[in-house]
Amino acid sequence: MTAVSDLVELAPGVTARVVAAARARVSGENLPGLRERLAVVFPATLGAGTLKQCDELTLVAIEAVRLATAAVPDSSSDWGVLAGVRTPGRRRMSDTLARFRDKGAWGVTPHFIPHSLLHSAAGLVGQAFGLHGPGAGVGGMPGAEGDVLWSAAAWLAAGDLPGVWLVWSQWTTESLAAAGPAAEAVAAAVVPATGKGAGDPWRAIEAVAAGGAS
Repeated sequence: MTAVSDLVELAPGVTARVVAAARARVSGENLPGLRERLAVVFPATLGAGTLKQCDELTLVAIEAVRLATAAVPDSSSDWGVLAGVRTPGRRRMSDTLARFRDKGAWGVTPHFIPHSLLHSAAGLVGQAFGLHGPGAGVGGMPGAEGDVLWSAAAWLAAGDLPGVWLVWSQWTTESLAAAGPAAEAVAAAVVPATGKGAGDPWRAIEAVAAGGAS
């Protein structure tokens, strides 16, 4: 089998290297447990109070970055974060509307709003890992996943950042069923690079996450 290079072309003329990647998948019934575990892992930067309000797709995005950070122990706090969360807050909005209908205004909290925005996941990933670079949500809809790569290309081409965390998260099934589908995320760390033979970013990220890049 041909090895997949970790040198990728994010956009025409913009080359980067995938230095780490990881995938996280958490079933619906295990998401409350993930919320509790992350509160233990990040007591100072996030804490239980913040994580209580987090959208589940943000939780799994943070978990994917956490798994990938083991491969980049010397990453700088100046790194940026780009997050492509598909339909952020959709399930939480549905649940909140149902509670509002059943219990009225006192049965819901307004705190879900800032945690359900396009930029919420990027901000909380940066907060969790103490990053001081820029953070932004990109895309947010099915078919817009590639916008994260284009945005990363623009950031790295500017020459101001040592690296960027890219993270995508989504539900395995777009369903509002009460039981809930699984949540999954992929995180990748990319740094500026030069060289020939730059390949497809998606293949390289998958290969690095699986431990197969060379």
